[in-house]
Amino acid sequence: MPHLPSSNYHDDVRSRLHALTDTCERWLRPNEVAVLNDLIEANESGVALEMLSEILPEANATLDERTLLEVTDLVQRMGLDPAVRERLAKLNRA
Repeated sequence: MPHLPSSNYHDDVRSRLHALTDTCERWLRPNEVAVLNDLIEANESGVALEMLSEILPEANATLDERTLLEVTDLVQRMGLDPAVRERLAKLNRA
């Protein structure tokens, strides 16, 4: 039987992705925020983070180092393609 992530994992990821969405909300349209939040609540956090990594560059967003560290940690923890982090790393305003 495969090992499934615990509810603590999902709660942690869900909470952190909601916070990330809130941080980036100024660059998002209301319908994008709604879709991202719906995906997060449906335990489709990977899809939500990938979507965010595609929306923010198009919106000419800039991200601080703390936010990029959070993204890096989430990408690693969730086992996502490093391209998700790389798309957002280009938005560093340092």
